[in-house]
Amino acid sequence: IGLFVLTFTVSSLALFIVNYKKIPTIHKEESTNSREFWMFIGSLVFFLSDFFDDALVELVMRLSAARREVLSIQLISAEERDFPFKDGHLFRDPETGVELRVDARSARDDFIRRFAEARADLSKRLVASGVRHVEHVLDRPLDEPLRLLLGASHVTPGLR
Repeated sequence: IGLFVLTFTVSSLALFIVNYKKIPTIHKEESTNSREFWMFIGSLVFFLSDFFDDALVELVMRLSAARREVLSIQLISAEERDFPFKDGHLFRDPETGVELRVDARSARDDFIRRFAEARADLSKRLVASGVRHVEHVLDRPLDEPLRLLLGASHVTPGLR
């Protein structure tokens, strides 16, 4: 095996040296310092968020108003969409630590209705301000929101 590896390595190295001048090269790299590059990068803004922060929503709309191409994906868990909780349940806000104990069965319909209204309102506000916005439920295929944003026609969308 050692002789085979040595033979293969030496012959490959010899072919590389003989044909080195024939290997195409890029004479000039695209500069990341060019004005055009940074104009392109600066004009496209992409957001992944749950959009529960009003300050973020305002920022997204201001960037769109400043003629930036703004793409947003609202991330929603399957639990938020379906509210599968039963009996008594303790909800804890991970950011503030606030706890709320509820009877999940009686809160389910009201939560689903209010959450759907809030998502629809957010979507209307963002779309009206020129933001390309989609929702993505985390139990759906990961490429789905990008395909929706970038115009793939063969995607069966989940929630929007």
